[in-house]
Amino acid sequence: MDLYKEGEERFGFLSSHFYGIISNHFLRDLYMLIVEDIGKYNPSTILDVGCGTGSADYFIASNYPNISIDCIDPSPYMISIAKKKLSRFDGRVNLQLGSSRSIPFDRKYDFIFTSISFHHWKCREDGLRNMAKYANEKGVVAVYEYYRPNLRGFHKAAGKHALTMDEVQAINLDGFRKTFEIKGEMMRILFQKI
Repeated sequence: MDLYKEGEERFGFLSSHFYGIISNHFLRDLYMLIVEDIGKYNPSTILDVGCGTGSADYFIASNYPNISIDCIDPSPYMISIAKKKLSRFDGRVNLQLGSSRSIPFDRKYDFIFTSISFHHWKCREDGLRNMAKYANEKGVVAVYEYYRPNLRGFHKAAGKHALTMDEVQAINLDGFRKTFEIKGEMMRILFQKI
């Protein structure tokens, strides 16, 4: 089954390994934003959509030993790397092939997030709406991305992989209250169920 839509960037063997190397270094600040939000909302169940090589989940699982995390990514290469990286958390972190449009788990979550993945999606609204179906009664759906106007240095190369304010303002989820914050080059968009 192909989990990518036509035109979405596909991560193969080499690009997945390269991403795993650079993400550990260049996305550390972003992972700390996610860990901060996990502490704020205190979830017991988390879904990571577009988990890549599992770096964000490694930080979460290391900081919060009582949280159960389900992770999905459309790339079998990303999932393979993430399984190795997260093997020490066996039983608490579950990884499967999937996408925002095809979530293989049949449960609800307190906190659902996507980090540095949303910009790749061809049908962003559809993906967000589908993710929202998996949110618990007071669940949170979060999007973490680069913020294009603030990119500098190495991250400027990621410009096409970043959101603008117009894109942020256009993103909405019925039945959820949206807040967003820009922290340097990174941004968080939070949707809390109302």
